[in-house]
Formats: sequence, structure tokens, C-alpha cells
Amino acid sequence: MLIDASPTKELFLDTLIRDVNITDAILDLVDNAIDGYTRHGFEERRSISIELSKSKFLIHDTCGGIDLESARKEIFRFGVVKGEKHSLGVYGIGLKRSMFKLGSIIVFESDDGDKYFRVDIDVEEWKKQEGWNFTFSEIDESKNRFFTKVFIRKLKDEVKREFESNRFVNELEQRISKTYHIFIKDRVDITVNGIKVPPYDLEIAFSEDVEPAYKEMSFDGIDVKLIAGAHPDYKEPGWYIFCNDRMIVSGERTDKTGWGSRGVPVYHPKFNRFKGFAFIESDDPRKLPWTTAKNGIDKDS
Repeated sequence: MLIDASPTKELFLDTLIRDVNITDAILDLVDNAIDGYTRHGFEERRSISIELSKSKFLIHDTCGGIDLESARKEIFRFGVVKGEKHSLGVYGIGLKRSMFKLGSIIVFESDDGDKYFRVDIDVEEWKKQEGWNFTFSEIDESKNRFFTKVFIRKLKDEVKREFESNRFVNELEQRISKTYHIFIKDRVDITVNGIKVPPYDLEIAFSEDVEPAYKEMSFDGIDVKLIAGAHPDYKEPGWYIFCNDRMIVSGERTDKTGWGSRGVPVYHPKFNRFKGFAFIESDDPRKLPWTTAKNGIDKDS
């Protein structure tokens, strides 16, 4: 006598998208593009273009594409065993969660230099089907374009409202500028509605007069570099934490980074020259102390 414990699609999808906001959903799609850049080992700069309006969302990158076998066995699967080496994707939910968060008609295309493929998803129709599989709409020989494109229509009402807002677009550009500071400086160009996003103005160098504290450590497949001290720039003091070069938090001044605990004073404006940088890296992204939305630190890690 078996007991049916399989999830219903409706509840699963509702739960999946509930705890991620629209901006974090878009950043997960940017992560997917940057992982392509890392996977292919490019040395030259590549591009990621984002277009959004009340009727559509489009992200198009030239970061190498996705191979057909990965698309068949991993990319569209809800949860994977582990992320790729030194990647930003880890839990196997970000891509799907982001697409379903934004809208219900999805076209996914990619070309990795070997094969081109396309997947069309009507989320409402897919919910009615038995099983959890998707189907390739088209598979063809490569056109040597090395791209991935996600086009989404029938946007959710709350997504339409945000996409029409100049405030939202400006805040999205600011989040991209901060989150991908290192990547924009050294590796990729990111545009939002045709406007190039500059890297966040963040200077890691300290004054020669006050030498910063520096510490390196490695354990269990994780490498950590810590730099902290009195910084010439007192804008947004606190800790800046990067996981595999992606900024997770900036200007952090709470007990999450030690303020007010174990004999350390609570943050006070007299510490406004303090800046600390934590660079945490691992080939196995599951070991990094980030949340599933990658917008905060897991304090218990």
C-alpha cells in the first residue's frame, strides 16, 4: 500500500516563486549567463543584454551557450546534485524559479557552437499535463552564435507594474552594478534597456598610512580572504561579502558580520571609516554561505 507523496505542480510552483522578489529573479538569470562565461573559459569580454517592458522580458547573452545534453538532463530539472565548478548556480532552482516568477509564456533558446535548441513553455498548459517533463521545440546544427536567450510574455500583473516603473529599472541597474562589480570590471558588459551598467564605485585599496588587517584561510574546499581597516572613503561603511566573485551583501553592519556580539561593539557612526572585504570562493558552490536567493548570508553556515 503506497502513499502518494508527490508534489502538485500548482503548490510546488507557488511555493517556489513566493520567497524570491522580481529583482532577485532577474539576477538569477544573469547568474546563468555568467556561468556560461565561466564554463567556456573566455578571455575576451562578452555581453548580457536585458530588455523589459509591460509586455515582455528578454535576456540575451553571448556567453557561450548551453550544450544539448545539459539542457536535457540538468538545466530544466528542478534541483540538481551540485552546481558546476566555481559557478554561481547551485541549487538547481534559480533558472526555473525566475522564469515562472516573471510570466507564463516562455521561449528558451541556446547555441553552444555544436547544437542549437529551442524550448517553448506555456506554464498554464504544462500544469495540466501529467508528469514534469518539457519538450524541445527545435534542435538543429549550430549557427556558431554562442548565445542563450530567454524571452518571456504574459507577464504577471505585479511584474508588469514594476517593469513600467522608472524607479524599478533604476534600482535594478544599481543592484546589477553592485552584485556583478567584479564581472563588469573585468569580463562582461551588461545593458538594461540599451543602457550600459557601470561597475559599482568600490575601491578595495586602503590608505598607505593605515595598513589594513589581512587574513587568508582554507578549509573543506573553501578559500577565504579577509581585508579590513580604516578606508579613505566613508561612503557605505561595513562588510562587503563576495561569493565566487558575486557580491552578496554590501555595507553590512549588523550582528550577521559580528557587530555587537562576542565583545565587538555595536556599529556606531564613529566607525564610518571602517570597510571590510570578504572574498569566499569554492569550486563546489553548495559550500558557500549564501541563501538560495543569493541576497544574504546564511548566518549558521
